[in-house]
Amino acid sequence: MKQISFILIIFLFHTSVKANCYDDIEFDWSYRNFETQIEMEFLNNSNKNISIIEYGLKTANNEIMKNNLGSDELINSLTFLKLNKFGRYTKKIELYDVNKKLIKYAYFKCAYSN
Repeated sequence: MKQISFILIIFLFHTSVKANCYDDIEFDWSYRNFETQIEMEFLNNSNKNISIIEYGLKTANNEIMKNNLGSDELINSLTFLKLNKFGRYTKKIELYDVNKKLIKYAYFKCAYSN
């Protein structure tokens, strides 16, 4: 019985340590304006501030097609998107220079912030 209790305590500790900003964000994306843009929506479901460090589009092979760190969006690469506690943020990506047939995923990277 002691061994089972010990294993249960380790499991609970391990799962609580693994919690990260991805667990607190609800993320969705969709085409807009006759498929000339993709709009991404970030919802913060926690009472912590979260920074979206990178976001973009990927192919089926997980290759980055376009992201906010590209040269055509230099201003976005200088600042993070900040999600305040229980906040919402939307961001659009223009598709004028992207082969839309290859878009399979939208992605983001995040970190807790002050």
